[in-house]
Amino acid sequence: MRTWFRNMAIGRRLPLAIGLLLTLAVATLSIASYVMSRALITEQAAQNLKGVAHGQAKHVKTLLDTIDNEIKARATTPSTARILTALSDAYKTTENPTDTLQRVYITENPEPLGQKDNLIAATTGSSYGFLHRTHHPGLRLLQQQMGYYDIFLINNDGDIVYSVFKENDFATNLLTGEWADTGLGDAFRQASALDQEAESIFIDFAPYPPSTRSPAAFIARPIILDTGERLGVLAYQMPVGAINAAMRDLASLPESADGFLVGSDGFLRTDSIRSDINDILTTKVESPDILSILDGTAHGYNGVDRNGRKVMGYAEPVSFLGAHYVAVVQISTRNLVAGLNRAAILQQILGLIILAIAIGIGIIISRSITRPMGDLTTAVNQIAGGNHHIPVPSTDRGCEIGQLARATEVFRQNALHISTLNAEQEENSRAMQVMSAEREAASAREIELAQKREATDRAAVAQREAMMRQLGESFGKVVEAALEGEFSTRVEADFEDTILINLARNINALMESIDNNLSSTGSVMKSIAEGNLTHYMDGAFHGDFADLQDSMNSMVDSLRNLVEDITDSSTTLTASSGELRQTSGVLSRQAEQNAAALEETSAALTDLSSRVRLIHEAITQASESAQTARSTAATSEAVATEATIAMDRIAQGSKEIGRAVDIINDISFQINLLALNAGVEAARAGDSGRGFAVVAAEVRKLAQDAGDSARQITKVITQSDRDVSDGVRTVAEARTSLQAIAQSVIAISENFDEVSTAIAEQSAGIQSIASSIQRIDDRSQKQAASFEEVTASSHLLSTQAESLTKMTRQFKTAGSGAGKTRISSDPAVA
Repeated sequence: MRTWFRNMAIGRRLPLAIGLLLTLAVATLSIASYVMSRALITEQAAQNLKGVAHGQAKHVKTLLDTIDNEIKARATTPSTARILTALSDAYKTTENPTDTLQRVYITENPEPLGQKDNLIAATTGSSYGFLHRTHHPGLRLLQQQMGYYDIFLINNDGDIVYSVFKENDFATNLLTGEWADTGLGDAFRQASALDQEAESIFIDFAPYPPSTRSPAAFIARPIILDTGERLGVLAYQMPVGAINAAMRDLASLPESADGFLVGSDGFLRTDSIRSDINDILTTKVESPDILSILDGTAHGYNGVDRNGRKVMGYAEPVSFLGAHYVAVVQISTRNLVAGLNRAAILQQILGLIILAIAIGIGIIISRSITRPMGDLTTAVNQIAGGNHHIPVPSTDRGCEIGQLARATEVFRQNALHISTLNAEQEENSRAMQVMSAEREAASAREIELAQKREATDRAAVAQREAMMRQLGESFGKVVEAALEGEFSTRVEADFEDTILINLARNINALMESIDNNLSSTGSVMKSIAEGNLTHYMDGAFHGDFADLQDSMNSMVDSLRNLVEDITDSSTTLTASSGELRQTSGVLSRQAEQNAAALEETSAALTDLSSRVRLIHEAITQASESAQTARSTAATSEAVATEATIAMDRIAQGSKEIGRAVDIINDISFQINLLALNAGVEAARAGDSGRGFAVVAAEVRKLAQDAGDSARQITKVITQSDRDVSDGVRTVAEARTSLQAIAQSVIAISENFDEVSTAIAEQSAGIQSIASSIQRIDDRSQKQAASFEEVTASSHLLSTQAESLTKMTRQFKTAGSGAGKTRISSDPAVA
């Protein structure tokens, strides 16, 4: 290979060398640019995926923890225990409760399927209808606000005594009924065995038949009184829509992005936005990179999705009450590098154009050298062949080729002079022959002398001709080697003729000058290829070599300045990106802390607002009942007065009093129930409800007193036929008791009105604060996400600047510690 390259003509070697060097440079820069750009895009995408996956995992974890905290608080609230107790008692007093309640609230419910919960009031033949009308609005509001699919209250016997959504599992038994082996049945049995302080029971997603076999998960806790008595279980059917929404927030990623939650069995727990079917429990992930994260740490991965697309993604584990999930976010790598591939193609086309232009310039430069060299070679070959009259071209050029042409012209003139001398010698020889013929008669000594002179002359002519042939052969070898690019060949013949000696020396000096000049050029090009930009082409050059020297030195200066500017810029960029990374990191952490605090505050205010609304509704109902009791008490007082005045109508009065006693019993039962609910709500209100709790206790005491009085009146009516006077006295006592009840009920009604007004104002204020906190929370979340993006961008910017600095360090410049090196054409200097 090396011999072939050395034997190649300089007219081909020079363009080929320039083309190869430029091809290598363009290819190296193109590949490096593509690799760096691809790595930069991939790293940026990986950082973005990591941030989104972390945010979604955190969102899902926060949602699940909020549900757990809410059910813990709800299960320990006295009102929940009261509601479960009342509904369970009413359920047991209902005739055929399963058939009756499913018929009333499901089969004969006028609301359409999926909206059965809109029915509030219904007749059940027992107190269950009244209790359902009282408590259903509050529990339904909780289900809607928290996004639960359903809320269940289950007594110790396994009876589902209440359900918000009213599906086929309502009013059935979870121990012996049709749905005992479902996820809700498992949640009930496990929660029934828990202590008050134990963690909640969570049953992972599985098809649930009452919900048309849709995927359902359940969380449950026992309801235990402070005395240790177990009342039953509170269970929630998890909000599938809210969990789906948490994994679909992909606004900061490309359109090809997908996010989903994977369970420990490999099946999806959320619906993928990249499919047309419901993926929950139907689509399975087989990737070991994703499944390996269940018990490990979060990391990125590259693989193929279920549709055969090449993807890159990031997965982070999420654990909740013994269940293990993986939050996955991934994007298509094809769309990620599509723009980069187009840029690479354009870059290759541009490189080919530059290469073609450079090869064209190399061909022009090489022809400016090889064409006159070819003409000169032709002339030298003809002169060596004996044609001494041919003109020598390029003698007027000022470069080394001109020097070689002028030396060739001297050689031609000398050869022409030798030819003339040979012709004269031949003419003299013929003249001597004539003289010898005329002097044959001369003495033998003269003949002998003439023969010796003739032999001497012929030897001299032969010797000169041999010298000329030797000179021509040596000169021809030098020229042929020069045409093949080898300038180290010299004229080695030793002549006795001074002119020929000078001619050989001039030719050798010419070849040495050309060899040194080309060696200087090659050294500079080699230094550039090795990244050393401190070598220059120095020396006394003329003509085209002087132009080549100027071009080479200018190119070295331009490349060195470019590399130094890039080095300075990358250093500045590295420092700036480091400061930006530190600042954005601090701001991001502060924003995340603020967002977490606001989120906790918003959740607390939302729960407080819901509880205040429930208190307001209960107080309103209690006020209405108090008004009814007030009217009833006034009527009873009038009846008692009439009985006192009209003693002659004692019998009829006794009957009226009997009916009045029945009314009083109903009123005392309702007042007792309302006072019980009011006491529960007052306990939930804390310190602010202590006064209200005292009033509720007094009302309950008065209701009990009313019941006692009614029982006494009944006894008096029984004895009224035997002792009229005792009956009159008893009626008087009843009148006094009814007056006291009426006064107490009036006072309670007024207190209820005042409390209802204050709670309504408090509820409005809390709702306003909660709305403001929610808006601040949303803005803080967006601000935290923006700071995370700035942090990721600063990291990428710093990495890119460091990579650029490493590339520029491969070049050796004057600023890197080395001085400028001059490559001289002088052999002694070089």
